Amino acid sequence: MASGCTQCETLPNATPWTLVRCHRLMKSNEAPNSIELAFMRPVMSKISARLTSIGDERARLKARLDHLDAEQADLSEYQTLHAPIVAPIRRIPPEVLNEIFSWTLPSIHELKGNVSDLGQPWRRICVSNPSFWSLVVATYRSFQAREHPSRAMIQTQVQRARNLQIHFFGAEDEAAHTQAQVKLFKILSTHSARWVELNITLTKALAPHVAALRGRLPVLRKIWTHWDSEYDIDFSANAADPLGSCFQTAPSLVDAGGQWHDIPMRFPAHQLTAYRAESPWWMHEGVLNTATNLVEARICTDSASEQVPPASHDTQVITMPHLRRLVVNRSSMLGYLRAPVLSEIGFVVEKEDPRPDLDAFVTRSSCAPWRLYLEGLPGADITEDILRKRASIASLRLVFTLSDDTPFEDSDLSDAVVAHLTMLTHGTAPPVSPNLTEISLGAQLSFPIDYPLFLKMLESRRNPRYALRSAAFLTGYWGPDPDPVTAERLALLGKTELSLLVESGRDAGNRMEVWSGASPSAWS
Repeated sequence: MASGCTQCETLPNATPWTLVRCHRLMKSNEAPNSIELAFMRPVMSKISARLTSIGDERARLKARLDHLDAEQADLSEYQTLHAPIVAPIRRIPPEVLNEIFSWTLPSIHELKGNVSDLGQPWRRICVSNPSFWSLVVATYRSFQAREHPSRAMIQTQVQRARNLQIHFFGAEDEAAHTQAQVKLFKILSTHSARWVELNITLTKALAPHVAALRGRLPVLRKIWTHWDSEYDIDFSANAADPLGSCFQTAPSLVDAGGQWHDIPMRFPAHQLTAYRAESPWWMHEGVLNTATNLVEARICTDSASEQVPPASHDTQVITMPHLRRLVVNRSSMLGYLRAPVLSEIGFVVEKEDPRPDLDAFVTRSSCAPWRLYLEGLPGADITEDILRKRASIASLRLVFTLSDDTPFEDSDLSDAVVAHLTMLTHGTAPPVSPNLTEISLGAQLSFPIDYPLFLKMLESRRNPRYALRSAAFLTGYWGPDPDPVTAERLALLGKTELSLLVESGRDAGNRMEVWSGASPSAWS
């Protein structure tokens, strides 16, 4: 009705009287007179025309909508069927695709010597790509292997690979499987020309077959060796060199490491850029005297009781012109070395050598290390003393560990962590190393962690006057998580410019091994 009145009001001849009369007729049953009919008929005609126009427009729009619906359904079906043809993944270079897929493969730690079932995804790509088959793991150590490796499967894997990374863990205590160990190693040895990496646990039975590799390792770049048992092994005529200097002729070898004890290990030291070994000091000296191209080194004696005699005034100092990263477990070793470009220094802190001394080494080398790594159970006073003396240090990494033969309580670890967090928390004068950009802590054991104190330390160094940009707290075993309030505050802090990592479990343990340079995968 209101619309009708509006139409009346728009007519040119509408007057107040006709409008009042129109309203009265709408509210009664009176018959209109001729004048009123003459007034209303144009109004009704106009309304009828508009209703017809609206109906036609609606019909046209409905037909258009039906057409669009049908077109949408057809295009959606076409898109579903044909979208894979133009998917971005089809344009990814094969090298990138291979790298992505390789990250889905299990790590050495997860394999534990068993051939991994890769499953069906991307099977065609996997089978056709040699790099996916390069890692060969075989173990005979009973505490790791659920079953001994299948020679047939490893042969298939070797045939599909181009270069080979061999991880072979022999075992002296698996006497019943000695023949099987030797047979599999001999199969792998026929492909030694393609070995780029060898990580091997040696046994008396395997030694002569390793020695036979001399001159047959043209592309070998990395070795990591240790003996399953270095005691009571009779090598008869080959006792002085049980491996026959097989690695001495490897022309591509640049990375060597392992636990050698008193059994000699020979290789072209002048080629090495990385060296990580646990052996007597006299063996280290023999290597370092010719390994002038080293960039990274971890030098540890193989016994906590072995002392490295302090250097004297007539000691011949070994200059390492390219050495940038160095970890030692006896600070007295530094008296024999000079490293002018050293940027990272680390110590394995032992009870017998509790206070590393950098002063003479830094003065002799004229270097300014920017990262400090400490492993073991260092006192907070030791760490503070080094940091206060060495203003160039911007990165601090601490890994709290205890040797297997050291009796300890959980409180030993937690007390050491608390002492360091307290020392690093600003609020005392003068502050310790306000220029630290990284503070990373880790522990290979699970123990009560004072996360609120860790948070307090971080927040104290987020003051604009301080430089902290990166922080981490790692535990090698699944440790206790922060309480909900602290976890939320840590999460909020991690959303700022601070790069923050709080992690536990295997990945955290692997990360700490990389920090230390102690494992075969370190620095790779």
